[in-house]
Amino acid sequence: MLPPAPRFWAARSAEIDPKMNLSLDEDTVQVNDLSIHYYSVQKENTPPGASVTDAIDPLVIPVCNSGPSGAAGKCYDDIAILIHGAGHCGMSYALLADLLRSHFTVVAPDLRGHGKTWRGIDEDLSVETLVDDLVCFVKTYLVMKGKSTSRVLLVGHSMGGAVVVKAARELLDQKILHCLRFFTKPPTQDDTNPEGTSQKSSMSSKTAVSPVNYLNGVVLLDVCEEVALAALPSSKRFAEMIPAEFASEQEAIEWTSHHLVRNHTSATLSTPPQLYRDHDCFRWKVKLLNTQRWWPGWFQNMDKILMQLPCPTKVVIVAGIDNIGNDIVVAQMSGKLQLEVIPKSGHIIHEDQAKEVAEKLISLLLRQHKMESVVLSH
Repeated sequence: MLPPAPRFWAARSAEIDPKMNLSLDEDTVQVNDLSIHYYSVQKENTPPGASVTDAIDPLVIPVCNSGPSGAAGKCYDDIAILIHGAGHCGMSYALLADLLRSHFTVVAPDLRGHGKTWRGIDEDLSVETLVDDLVCFVKTYLVMKGKSTSRVLLVGHSMGGAVVVKAARELLDQKILHCLRFFTKPPTQDDTNPEGTSQKSSMSSKTAVSPVNYLNGVVLLDVCEEVALAALPSSKRFAEMIPAEFASEQEAIEWTSHHLVRNHTSATLSTPPQLYRDHDCFRWKVKLLNTQRWWPGWFQNMDKILMQLPCPTKVVIVAGIDNIGNDIVVAQMSGKLQLEVIPKSGHIIHEDQAKEVAEKLISLLLRQHKMESVVLSH
């Protein structure tokens, strides 16, 4: 969703070097009736004892390289799957993905009707369809890449956050992902394959641990149900203000960087995939006003589902305290989730403040590693 934004950003966030070498891989996954395009960066090999940047709490703990070959078979590949908001695209996470690659393999798909998944037709953008697409995408991606010992962190911005929450429930229910718990034993073969197990495997199941993919956590970027639903009328007014066409891509980039995204570098990267050429002008692939009938369904019940998710980590990152609903405040005070505020940011928080968001996600991962090391040592 696109809430009202100022006509001009008085102060830009610290720019990231536009000459930086962003090496993003691109591929597609066949999901249901379409090919979903996605961007990805592979996790870099991080030497043991590596710490995060000075801006993050200096937790110095061993970080396993990707793959299941770590000591005692307890090393997992950490994958961050980043889901964009309505009208945006996976490229909106370009700067964040580059900053996360030291600790995560990052995957950022273009949802149905968006970015390079766009087919030039009216798409069904109901929450049911988008959730089904994401569930199938995660399942197919893990199989396609041969992932069997991964920990998946689901991150969603705005509409993407609502889709992530509802997809997380389905991924757990369908046992595509398993709940990561720090104080219980890993699932055995009986847990992950209760039917059709041979006698030999049944006899060894008490000691043999089956490789599984875990849901590491859910992170929401500037979205909660109460605020999103209350903002629908103002979202409509803002959508009506968005120009329908531009004379050039550069004109669209400049409009975006003055009305939506504070970071001009990120706007330069994320705006072009949202456009298509129509004769002598450029138009938006997603016309937000045409998606209006799906807006309430995207957000309804997302907070309740979030609270019920059994994953160990649930984080809501917002741009300001006005973007926090009462249910989220109560949940944070009762220890059901973690709440973070990143000031000096607009709604598209991961583009405006990519470094700050990356720091929080990496710090979150390192704290989990530290907890695991404590548990495994006892």
